[in-house]
Amino acid sequence: MECPECGHDWTADRPLFTEDLVELMGREQLSQITDEAQRYQIFQVFRQRVFRRGYLPELAKQQYFDCFNALPHSEWYLGAIFGKEPSRRQMSQYKQHLATVGQRRGKSIAWIVEEFEKEFGVGSWQNAA
Repeated sequence: MECPECGHDWTADRPLFTEDLVELMGREQLSQITDEAQRYQIFQVFRQRVFRRGYLPELAKQQYFDCFNALPHSEWYLGAIFGKEPSRRQMSQYKQHLATVGQRRGKSIAWIVEEFEKEFGVGSWQNAA
């Protein structure tokens, strides 16, 4: 969009998010990506989007499988949503998210702990309590 009076280009002011680029790629295009680093980034985007939308974390794994006909590496879960140095606030936020979506789906506390520790590491549940 351009202002008819001053010629300012409003589209240049919008930020560009990597996650939006992933959404523009079709599943066929995604499935052809073989670079592990790119696949890892795609999995991170899936995890982050699933969290933001309030869905079960397993949906990200399913989305990845649907794209690549393979499961994500187990080490890819660690820090996929909040990065390598999450804050206490982020940990608390994720704990609440898991409790909420877990309760809706009848998940056990063991499931909540397991999903929490996938993101923050083994033993993180006890440290966050």
